[in-house]
Amino acid sequence: MIHQAQSNHAKAEEFFSQALTLYESFGYNLSQANALQGLGQIHQVQSNYAKAEECFSQALAIYKSVKSSHGQANALLGLGEIHQARSSHAKAEECFSQALTLYESVGYNVAQANSLVRLSEVLTCQARYSEAKPLLDDAAQLSNRINYEWALARSRELLAEISEAEKSSTEPSLYM
Repeated sequence: MIHQAQSNHAKAEEFFSQALTLYESFGYNLSQANALQGLGQIHQVQSNYAKAEECFSQALAIYKSVKSSHGQANALLGLGEIHQARSSHAKAEECFSQALTLYESVGYNVAQANSLVRLSEVLTCQARYSEAKPLLDDAAQLSNRINYEWALARSRELLAEISEAEKSSTEPSLYM
C-alpha cells in the first residue's frame, strides 16, 4: 500500500501479486479479493483497463462468495470507473448504481458520496440532467454533513456544468 501511495506502481504490483499468490495457497478468500482489488487499482491508474477489469471482476466474484457487501461495492465502483473511462455509459451506470445501494446498506458515507458523484457524471455525459441533479444535491448534502470536500466541490462543479448546459440549450442561436 505504501508503494501504491508513492506511485511506485511496479513495486506495488509486485507486492500485490506476491500477496495474491500467498493468499491463494492458504485459501484466504477475502485477502485474495483485497489483493485483486489492489491490483485492479494499480492497472486502472496505469490505464490498463482490460487487466483492471479482470482484477475487479475476480475480486467481485470472491467478495460475493464471502458475502462482503463493502468489498462488492468497492469492486463495483472500480468496474464502474473502468466502464466510465471507456465511455460504456450503461455498464458504468449499472455498476455505480449497485455500488451506491451497497454503500448505503453498510453506511459508508464517503464511498456513498463518491458513488453519487460518479453516477451523476455518467448521467451528465449523456445529457440526462434531470436524473443527475437530485443525485448531485444528495451528494452535496451528504458531503457537507461529513465534511468531504472533494465530493462537495465536484457536486457543485457538475451542477454548474448542468446549469450552463441547460442555459445554452434554451438560448436562441445567432445563426437561425
